[in-house]
Amino acid sequence: MKINVKFLCVFIAILFMIPVGIVIANNADNIVYYRGFDSSSFYTLGFKRVSTEDNLAGMSAGGLSTRVAGVKTMKNKVLKSNSLHRLNPSNSNVLLDDLDQSQEKSDNYYKVYGDHWYAQSFIPSSDKSKLTKVEILINKHTKSKTLGIKTLSTRKNLFERLKNRIRVLGNKLGSITLEIRETLDGRPITDRTLKPDEIPKNGDGSWIVFDVSDVDLWLDHTYYIVVHADGGDESNYYRWYFAGNDPYGKGMAYSSYDNGTTWNNEPNNDFCFRTYGELSDELPDGKTEHWALLVGVANYSSPDVKSPYCDCDAIDFKSVLVHHGWQSDHIRVLVNEQATGSNILEGLQWLDEMADQDDLVIYFHSAHGSDDHIRTYEGALWAYELDLELLQCGAENILVVLDCCESGGFIPYLKLTNRVILTSSKSNEYGTAFDILRNGAFTYFLVDETGTWSKQSGWPTPKEGKDGAFARKSCDTNHDGWISAEEAYAYAAIYTPRFVREQWGVSQHPQIYDGYPGELKITKI
Repeated sequence: MKINVKFLCVFIAILFMIPVGIVIANNADNIVYYRGFDSSSFYTLGFKRVSTEDNLAGMSAGGLSTRVAGVKTMKNKVLKSNSLHRLNPSNSNVLLDDLDQSQEKSDNYYKVYGDHWYAQSFIPSSDKSKLTKVEILINKHTKSKTLGIKTLSTRKNLFERLKNRIRVLGNKLGSITLEIRETLDGRPITDRTLKPDEIPKNGDGSWIVFDVSDVDLWLDHTYYIVVHADGGDESNYYRWYFAGNDPYGKGMAYSSYDNGTTWNNEPNNDFCFRTYGELSDELPDGKTEHWALLVGVANYSSPDVKSPYCDCDAIDFKSVLVHHGWQSDHIRVLVNEQATGSNILEGLQWLDEMADQDDLVIYFHSAHGSDDHIRTYEGALWAYELDLELLQCGAENILVVLDCCESGGFIPYLKLTNRVILTSSKSNEYGTAFDILRNGAFTYFLVDETGTWSKQSGWPTPKEGKDGAFARKSCDTNHDGWISAEEAYAYAAIYTPRFVREQWGVSQHPQIYDGYPGELKITKI
């Protein structure tokens, strides 16, 4: 067989240009109003569609980002350096923050890669309850292997001989992430990811700083340092060093081999870690105070966009709170043009400044919305942004109430220990408002003090002249003199669907996430 010599030379030249390492990877009288918009339009009365290109333009101007991901709106934070600090144990004093918890003994390591996740529990001390950064003792190991291809001597098998020059790596080792969680199976309350080239290779391990965003940790609570990596395999992994014989008495190690879906206790082992912190201004003062930020947007910067009675929702919510034990100066109400992104952000920061750990906070928002964002006067507040701000809030106990279309979609973003989330609908359902109620249906059955509907229809019963759960004595089902968030939801979850179905013939089902142990008391009856 003749061989085209020119073609062969070009082919050989191309082969030699291939990098040595090849990576293999793997009704007419009672008008109903929608309270939502989709990705292409806002819905207004009569279902008129308004282009989002005009109405979403400039959403960032109000102080809240319009991007779903990639931006974290963190208040009162100085942006931290992305530089990596590698410190020997003896050089820890270069850190500006104080050492809190630590375990520095090591006699072995676990391989962190792919579905191999590991964790270490710890309990912060009372005088270092603001976590500022974490160090762990780690390094990385990568190993390449050569393809075993039989070399033949015949000229026609030149291609096979040339392939012996190609080295093939295993699954490429990617970035490593450190998370702080309240529960092993929960979501992170803060985290940091480092690239592979920021982690030293081999050796006996290096103390690597994960400069996480500052977060307040509650006293006497157990937290978890969770570490996992992208990619890798048995030959390409990060080493996280640990010691046996239970050297850290306030926690233990955990392992997972299914991407953190299930966890195994390692009670005799503790990973090498250090947590750093500073004195938090959120420490409990032994007195429970109540604080609320209530937002309602019926009119928007675009005159074509309306969501009737959302402003009434916020005003009526304040009234029921003040009439049942709350201090008026502990409540801020932002309606319509007041409810800009920057004012909402300032209000959330005010909650953080005023509340400490043993206080209770309510955030209420009624407006157009969707499953991951809710409208402000001129823009939108994204679910992840609200979560980030609530994470900075000093109060341990938080109630979030959302009345908008698809609001159930906020729950995965916001659910956390000691939070209760009430939403007006499922993630695929409308939120509604009615002229006869002059409220959103869900909000009406939470806060009404007029009894408008029961006077006309005869229900809810018993008739108390008030149809809102937070004002009804009959909703105090455990007879402790308080209406809890859970008791209020149980009532509203019955009457909201009934009312909407009878008046409009569609489904609307309020949703709850209850991360509070016991019942979260809201109004005094």
